Amino acid sequence: GLWLTSVMSPMIDNLFPLGVGVITLVTSGIVDIQSPLIFTILELAVLGIAIVWYFRYCHRYPSIGPILAVIPLFFAWRSLWPYFFYFDLIILASILVNEYGISLKEQPVSPV
Repeated sequence: GLWLTSVMSPMIDNLFPLGVGVITLVTSGIVDIQSPLIFTILELAVLGIAIVWYFRYCHRYPSIGPILAVIPLFFAWRSLWPYFFYFDLIILASILVNEYGISLKEQPVSPV
């Protein structure tokens, strides 16, 4: 009954718009959009563009993957700030590994 309805409500009910991305235009009242369909289309379009861009330029910019993975979330119906919280640390770690990491080709071979 009531308990099952309350437990299942996050999976059944529609989510309200909330976040720090483009959705702030809706939550602040600047734009009146009631359907998440437009934001879903925007998010999928940006994801497609990011994938195509990465396939074309990944050899030149190998550290751009984490950035491109998060950009579609900026256009989502719900883009909460925790989605972007550790984003800078992941990018910094990726850059440090690519710039200062030891590649397998440069490691000395020890005779065994």
